[in-house]
Amino acid sequence: MATLTELTRQKTSLPRAEIDHLQRLIGDWGILADLCFNDLLLYVKGSNGGWIVAAQSRPATGQTLYNADWVGEPATPAECSILDDAFASGRRCAGTVDGDPEPTEVWAIPVSYQGRPIAVMTREWSTRTKRQPGELESNYVALFERFARMIVAGIFPFDRRQGTITAAPRAGDGVLIVDDDLRVRYASPNAMSSLHRVGISANVIDTRLAEFGFNDAPLRSAFERREPVLEEFDQTADVTLLSYSLPIIEDGVISGGVLLLRDVTELRRRDRLLMSKDATIREIHHRGQEQPADHLVAAAAPVPAPHLARGQGGRQRERPSDPNDRPRPRDPVA
Repeated sequence: MATLTELTRQKTSLPRAEIDHLQRLIGDWGILADLCFNDLLLYVKGSNGGWIVAAQSRPATGQTLYNADWVGEPATPAECSILDDAFASGRRCAGTVDGDPEPTEVWAIPVSYQGRPIAVMTREWSTRTKRQPGELESNYVALFERFARMIVAGIFPFDRRQGTITAAPRAGDGVLIVDDDLRVRYASPNAMSSLHRVGISANVIDTRLAEFGFNDAPLRSAFERREPVLEEFDQTADVTLLSYSLPIIEDGVISGGVLLLRDVTELRRRDRLLMSKDATIREIHHRGQEQPADHLVAAAAPVPAPHLARGQGGRQRERPSDPNDRPRPRDPVA
C-alpha cells in the first residue's frame, strides 16, 4: 500500500506544501476518528480529474465500517458527486451512497490550505452500527464538529514546527474539554479515573484546572503558541501523566481546548528499572575488563628467589635456606 506522499506524487499534481499539509492532517486525525466514532477517508483529485482515496483511519472508540484498505482506490460515481459538491462549495456536504450490504452515510469536509480546498475528508458510517447517543457521545461529536470547522477554515491541522506525533494519547485514554478560561466543561470517565489516581475526587466541572491542583501549564502553552503541545509531567510523586493539548480556534480567537491524558506511571517505572539493570550490567562488564589487566600486571612482576633476601642499601645477599647446608669449618692443621 502506497504512502500518502508516494500516492500524491504519482497520481496528483499537488505541490509539496499542500502535500505536507495533508501529511500533518493524517498525523492527527486518529483523534478525530475517535471523537466521531467513525471511519475517516481522505480523497484527493488525481491528474485525470477523478477522486482517489489517499489515506484511511479507523476509530479506536467504535466499530469500523471497512475491513479492507481503500487507499489508492478510486471513488464511486455516487461518492464523486458528494465530493465535488464539497470541493466546489468549500462547505461540508452530506449524502448517502449505496454500500455493501447497506447504505453508507457520508459527510464530506473540504480540507483547505491558504484559503482554498485541496482535498476532501469524509466521515462514513452506517445507521445500523451507530452508537447510542449519551453524554460522552454528544460531547465527542460536538468536539469533532468544531475541529471539522477548523479544517474547512484551513486552521487544522496546525502548522507546527515539530513532526507527526505518534506517541500522543488518544480519546480513549481520557478527554478534558475546557473553555477559553481553562474551566472544565466535560471530563470523560477515563479522564476522571486519571484525576482520581492523583487524589482529585471533587467535581471538576465549571472549575479551572489550577483550582483543583492540576497542572495546566501544557494547555496554557498550547493557547499561547496556538498549536498542540505534547508534554509529560509528574502530577504527583507517584503518578506520571502524558498530556496532549490542542487549542480550538474559531473566528480567529481561541474559544477553548481539549486535553488528552494517559497515565504512563507503569511505563516510566519499567523504564527506570531497565535503566538500572543496564547500569548494573555496564558496571559488571567494566569490572570484568579491569580484572584481567590486574592479573597480567601481577603475573609480570619479578618474584625474588626464595634463598635471596634484601639487605641494607637495597643489595641482595645470599642466605642459606637450611642451617645444615652451611659449610663446616676446616680441621686445624697439626
